[in-house]
Amino acid sequence: MAGPTVHQRRDSGISQYLNLSRLGLSHLPPHPEFPESLRNDQISLSQFLNNLIAEVGRVKLNEDFTEYGTWTPKDSESPLMPYIIMPPPSSSNLAEAKNDPVSFQSHGTETINVPIEVQKWVKRMNNTSWSGRSSHHLGTQIQYKELDELLSQDHGHKEAQYTPNLYDANELLAWSSEDLEKAVAELTCTERAERVQMSIFQMFHKMPKVAGAHFLNDRVFHVLIVTLHSTFVLPNPDVSVTRRQSITVQLPIDYDSFRNVETIMRRSHLQQKGSGRYYLPQSSPQYPISAKQKKRKGNKLVEGNYVSLEHLHEANLDWDAARTDREASTQTDTDYCHEWRMMTLSTAGGVTRYAPQGKQVKETLEAIAGDVYEAIECIQKQRYAKIGLRRPERQRPFT
Repeated sequence: MAGPTVHQRRDSGISQYLNLSRLGLSHLPPHPEFPESLRNDQISLSQFLNNLIAEVGRVKLNEDFTEYGTWTPKDSESPLMPYIIMPPPSSSNLAEAKNDPVSFQSHGTETINVPIEVQKWVKRMNNTSWSGRSSHHLGTQIQYKELDELLSQDHGHKEAQYTPNLYDANELLAWSSEDLEKAVAELTCTERAERVQMSIFQMFHKMPKVAGAHFLNDRVFHVLIVTLHSTFVLPNPDVSVTRRQSITVQLPIDYDSFRNVETIMRRSHLQQKGSGRYYLPQSSPQYPISAKQKKRKGNKLVEGNYVSLEHLHEANLDWDAARTDREASTQTDTDYCHEWRMMTLSTAGGVTRYAPQGKQVKETLEAIAGDVYEAIECIQKQRYAKIGLRRPERQRPFT
């Protein structure tokens, strides 16, 4: 028996978007590439954002969850040291290196050890268990701008930069910045958004080995990615302090409902043969086919399904050594840390759905916790690239 539709969910007070029900073409706001015959029945872009922002605003990512321990890189399948070595942010070194990389390299590189520690948790919401994680990143070690550019700007393509098993993030459709700006100006919900990005992506993942062999087919996930940027003012009796934040939502999409949208089918990297689906990458000037993609061309695909919610929050306070008697802040000083929280609900499809629920939760928590290491390592790569130096190898503990 089919579950309630998106509209039935809204009318009955059930979660409208934060669930595994796939959004079809008729559930989305108009787009110039969609059939004109649908436009009279489609929800407006501003109302869609109103509904989504209101629902997301009711979710308290830092409340009502069950802790599942702490993850560090030492806990990964191939253990690593619990920190990443990199040049410090905003140091004069990076600016000098741009102008005189040869001189800079001859004088050596100042580095810092950026610790990686992730809290794992499970949150019950809408009668389902969401797997989640949270991490804190000192503003003296990682700039908010670096996190924002990696996690909250062009999220689909950027996610592929720090997710090893994601070998192709293919954008099928994007709403224009002009249309989104107009929609933002018409928002009436209590929670505000100042900038919005919204796209449909096709995400291709390779699956981990089982008993040392590749038994599982690759997965494809179709998602609507919406990123909302805003600022907030901290309550401070002495001075008003404005801070930045972003929320990124990924919602499952019903790919088959777009069969008659010619432009989307043309951009798709999925080939249908009978009842089977196969990976067929296409090259573009901006995104040429990579070696990894060529290697996986023709692989059979299983469709997976996920919904996720991420919140990036700028540190409440900036560290100023001149105004404190302590030498430096630490990750326990959370007011000086940017916070990255994320939770997800998913099913990878195929035979993996038969795995015990406890095993699925454990593996999901480990996987999303490991994403934090990969993201910070991506920032490390960017910093070393700026100074024209090769980054050090991953640090492994002595055994």
